[in-house]
Amino acid sequence: MFRRELELAHHCGDQSLQEIDKALAAVELEDAVEHGEKALDWGWRMESALGEFLAVEDAKALVTGFLDSKDSAQIAFESVKKGLEGGDEARRRSEAELKSYLQELRGRMSHGQRLVDDALSKAPSGDAWKYRGQQLSSQPKEGTRSTVAIARDPRHARTFDEVRRIVSSALDYFGGVGAFVKKGDTVLIKPNLTLFFLAEEGVSTDPRVVAALVRLAKEAGAARVMVGESSGGGTRTPEAMDVTGIAEAAKREGAELVDFHTCEQREVDIKGKIIDRLLLPVPLLDADVVINAPKAKTHHMDFVTCALKNWVGVLRPDVRSAHHDWNTYQEYVDIMAAVRPTLNVVDAIYIGEGDGPGATTGRFYGGILVGTDPVAIDTVVASLMGFDPAQVAFIYVAQESGLGVADLERIQIVGIPMEEAWIQARAPRLGVDYIPANIIVGSGVSRSGTLGHFKSTADIWDKMGVWKTLVLLKGKPTIMIGDAEDPLFSRHLREGPYVVIDDAARSIYKQHPDVRFIPGHPALHNILPQLMDGLKVAGMGERTFTLMKVLRNVESSLQYSGTPAAPLAAAPATIRNMPVVAQYGVLGTLAAGLLIGLVWSGIGIVSGFRRK
Repeated sequence: MFRRELELAHHCGDQSLQEIDKALAAVELEDAVEHGEKALDWGWRMESALGEFLAVEDAKALVTGFLDSKDSAQIAFESVKKGLEGGDEARRRSEAELKSYLQELRGRMSHGQRLVDDALSKAPSGDAWKYRGQQLSSQPKEGTRSTVAIARDPRHARTFDEVRRIVSSALDYFGGVGAFVKKGDTVLIKPNLTLFFLAEEGVSTDPRVVAALVRLAKEAGAARVMVGESSGGGTRTPEAMDVTGIAEAAKREGAELVDFHTCEQREVDIKGKIIDRLLLPVPLLDADVVINAPKAKTHHMDFVTCALKNWVGVLRPDVRSAHHDWNTYQEYVDIMAAVRPTLNVVDAIYIGEGDGPGATTGRFYGGILVGTDPVAIDTVVASLMGFDPAQVAFIYVAQESGLGVADLERIQIVGIPMEEAWIQARAPRLGVDYIPANIIVGSGVSRSGTLGHFKSTADIWDKMGVWKTLVLLKGKPTIMIGDAEDPLFSRHLREGPYVVIDDAARSIYKQHPDVRFIPGHPALHNILPQLMDGLKVAGMGERTFTLMKVLRNVESSLQYSGTPAAPLAAAPATIRNMPVVAQYGVLGTLAAGLLIGLVWSGIGIVSGFRRK
């Protein structure tokens, strides 16, 4: 899957070399400058494609078969980056100096191109990440150590009662909730809340699933049930719970809400492979039963995200920032090994496909998966959604750490057979080259850290049509992520706002007066607000996010109210699926119509009084 970055680098290198040759052969200085600029444009694109490839963590590169390509790609990146140095001044030199620079650049680019060829020769081909069901079986071989239950109603499963029935059906294969929850127990349920996006969008855990778990735990005799989370993306957890409908659904069933960001914390011994000691929320540590309730969805970092990655949300943001970079997979496996969930209940009522974790498209599936082994759960979910679990780094690292079983032939599937349950979910797009901006990715940043958090934001903006609006209003922006060289820096400054992200970037760019620098290594939760400010759309961004939250709040209130008003949720859903400019247009038209109606009514009332 990461082959595309290497192939993109190869293509950009070819184009750059062709433009260099045209520039060197040009008779007129003007023509040499024109082709030289085109060569530099293709040059930074090659550099960026290599930077994106190098941002793949070693664990992910290993399981996908790209680890052997990284050394060649690293040397290629350095060669291209070195060649691009001084490019911003080259076109202002004499013809002889320009062609001398381009001759040296050609040597660097040619060297990089040969190394990219070497990296490609070591890389797997095709779409090996796809899992076509050839090994799916409900008859595991001897030595089975894990069981996963699949319950599904693809026709209905949309009301609270229908979802509760599916949840109960899946749990019944393990003896029901009563096999885990005893009278007087304290139960903590950990859903997945990414920003404030809804379950129907394939992003957050369905409130109906959470409500079902709360009620079932209460019926089993739980004295106290809590729903705890630390929401991602810089969103306040209470707000995310309110907007997504989790808060209303949980409180209606008698559960308490816990914000892992602000609740009491306790430092505990982890003694993992990476983490030794760590601050964790006390409600999580002290609960008798912990139910992990993730969403089944895609993720650009690891194809899918489910039970294992949901443990990212047990850390408050400041603690999380220290464990979300080059060793993310192992660190969160360390945490889950120390504080392991009692039970995993996966929300697959609406799965998320496409550009996860925040820009997914919801796809109705009508399913629930249950298991005590988080590794087995993720293995089955990955396979069910059409991804090869052997290429999911979280699964590999967790199995290597002894956290569970990742061999499908040693996992017993009960309920719906996998042959019937299997679908092909749309994969997340990799890279950032499809974004309508100059995005330059350098070294020193990872997909789990700065690059991944920027990409999550960029994908959401792309889905909403924000980038096109931004280009229209402010010009074409340039965003540099990490340590890179921009050979067209002066031109990019003229084209639009310029933002540099991460401490790894060179000082010449970070400290330039016309650049907005976003600090951090990695830069995570501060990216969104500072990016909007750096792109000079902070006010518009705030209004857009307010609009997004209002629409989703109205929709979730109608959808999860349990009243006959639920079908009315289709109206805000229709509006929030429009590009953001269209959303403003529709709501502006409605507001104008309402205002005209009020004015007209007021005129009518005044006229009536006058006639009297």
